[in-house]
Amino acid sequence: MTGSDRPYEIQPPGDGVVVTFAEYVDHVRTPEHDSELDGLVESHQLVICDLSGSRKVTSDWLRFLLRLSVRAKRMGKRVAIVGMKENVKETSDMIGLGGGLDLYSSLEEARTM
Repeated sequence: MTGSDRPYEIQPPGDGVVVTFAEYVDHVRTPEHDSELDGLVESHQLVICDLSGSRKVTSDWLRFLLRLSVRAKRMGKRVAIVGMKENVKETSDMIGLGGGLDLYSSLEEARTM
């Protein structure tokens, strides 16, 4: 998958790795997505999921982000969610995930917390 066929793009690691999600994250999640993002959590202390450009994120992906966050915490690591739009927060809250995600306004804020 390339370009708009992918639900996210991984930026080169710097101070934590940044995963920038697509405008519409309604892609079917595959085992390859799971293993790729699980691998990032395994190999990096901080994984930042940038949703600032995402207008829609399906509940399946939101649940997966929560699972990644829980897994990272167990390992003493972090998954930070940046720039979640209000409508996506509402979806997250409706399915009961809001309190489980580490939400930040900016990349800089996520890196310094």
